[in-house]
Amino acid sequence: SIVRKIINAPRPYEKFDMPPVLEKDTKGKAFPSRHVFSVFIIAMTIFYEHPGAGVMLGIIGLLLGIVRVLVGVHEPKDIAAGALAGIVCGIVGYYMIG
Repeated sequence: SIVRKIINAPRPYEKFDMPPVLEKDTKGKAFPSRHVFSVFIIAMTIFYEHPGAGVMLGIIGLLLGIVRVLVGVHEPKDIAAGALAGIVCGIVGYYMIG
């Protein structure tokens, strides 16, 4: 959330002056996607004990990211950054705790 406030990237519906498909009036704070970050850090946490379930959650995270782009609340770079941050935090967390 702090990074999002500092970067304060506009959302696609702001940049292109179009209404979002989802009812949303947030200004800025699009980069990175917290929704995708959350799914990927949870997926990484579960992956260590149940790899199949972790992969399934990763697929769900990708689908969530695609939907967030299609409805106009994120750009692909927001999704990629959220996914990468979730994966990295999941790996770092595993080695810090494990």
